[in-house]
Amino acid sequence: MSTTALIAEILVCGILVLTWTVLALLGFPQSQSIASFLANNQIAGGAVFLAYSYAVGVVFDRIWDIATKPIDHRVRKDLKLDAETLSQARKSAFGNGQNTPAYFEYIRSRMRIARCCLCNAPLIALSAIFLHYRNTTQPKIYIITAIASTGLIFTSFSFVAFKKLLRTYYKQLLSLNPPEKLEDPPKAKTLPLKSSSNPGTEPSKTVTYQTGISPKEAETVSLYSKCGWSSAEKPKQLLNALSESHRIVTARVDSKLVGLGNAISDGHLVVYYPHLVVDPDYQGKGIGSEIMRQLQEPYKDFHQQMLTADKSAIAFYKKLGYKRAGSTEPMWIYQGDEH
Repeated sequence: MSTTALIAEILVCGILVLTWTVLALLGFPQSQSIASFLANNQIAGGAVFLAYSYAVGVVFDRIWDIATKPIDHRVRKDLKLDAETLSQARKSAFGNGQNTPAYFEYIRSRMRIARCCLCNAPLIALSAIFLHYRNTTQPKIYIITAIASTGLIFTSFSFVAFKKLLRTYYKQLLSLNPPEKLEDPPKAKTLPLKSSSNPGTEPSKTVTYQTGISPKEAETVSLYSKCGWSSAEKPKQLLNALSESHRIVTARVDSKLVGLGNAISDGHLVVYYPHLVVDPDYQGKGIGSEIMRQLQEPYKDFHQQMLTADKSAIAFYKKLGYKRAGSTEPMWIYQGDEH
């Protein structure tokens, strides 16, 4: 925070707190003793009174913070700003506190001043009315009305200013870290499960295919382990790889994950299909072919569609139209025993 902003806060908030505390103290019977003490011990008395006012100000500042929470919640609700988005935006704006943009410090300083005015104005008005009652045998209704009206007007202006500054503050935070637009997940596609060589022995089932939704860790690791893929031994890296794929398609039977495939692409020329896994109990039922068909949909006009096949997978991919690329030879730097 800049020195100027700090001095402004201390002066404005200090004067407001001093005003209502002095008015309140003067309304008590001991006010003459207090005035006499301050007159006879100007330096010491002033220091004591300032320390007292500072302590009162700190305590009430916490109270003001709690009292203005409903305003804060209302503004955040209007802006549709949830706690997680707000936390990320604050990290972007303030980081470790060393590189806070000057504008945000300025806005926050004005917010604190507005909050202090909002909360201290009613106390000043009440203290003045209390003092008038204590020191007047016949309180004047017009004086009380004038004090109350002034306090109400000042409080109203402070409320509007505080709310406006709070809204500006949150909008500026969001401009640094705008929340991602949440899109509805793609609709799932349900197809009948192809029967094995003995169709009469199996009940009819359907397979639900879903694009763009990464599966959970436990079911993913279970599927990869069952298929003998060594990437199951690195669940964290596997889940990150799938979630950051250019495209992913999953297949489920009765909510059980039975297959998935993913694609990695530059989005324009080349796409590579690194993974296609199908539960051994569901292989030969058209699941792998349908996953590949859905994976290929956005890339049908790409310059290159590439994958690596071995063993029985070679015949499978040949049926889908893939062939060896001229005289090329697959090459890799690989860490794993299989897949």
